[in-house]
Amino acid sequence: MNELGLIGVYSSLNEKQDFCLLHVLHKTGPIDWEVMRGIYNEHFLGKDAGSEVTVSDMQDQHFIGPFIDVAQLEKFGFHLCQQMNCQDMHLFSIAEYNSIFERSQDLTTFKEGLSKGGLVVINNDKSGKKGYFAKLFQ
Repeated sequence: MNELGLIGVYSSLNEKQDFCLLHVLHKTGPIDWEVMRGIYNEHFLGKDAGSEVTVSDMQDQHFIGPFIDVAQLEKFGFHLCQQMNCQDMHLFSIAEYNSIFERSQDLTTFKEGLSKGGLVVINNDKSGKKGYFAKLFQ
């Protein structure tokens, strides 16, 4: 099993399907909220046209967002991987994450489930490959 990079858990915020990140974890523990807010402010602040959620909501509720679609979550994951020098990030809806947790018999099977699932965002700078996301998000 490959070493896990970052694990992100996201949820829908409202009926318009705005999304937010609830948790981002690394083998060393949760990622600092200020680091994630800095990335959000740099790359997404003011670019959330159509969202019913404000940045003040984000600070009050301890989530990162709003993101208007999953592609924006992936883009955020790419920037976070670069900042944290991680090879990849697996993004899971809260339902997917809970399902993996419930099916897991122990920590090993839980980690295996996480490493095989979710939307995978690869930091090509770390892996040495130049791919679609590296070209698109830089």
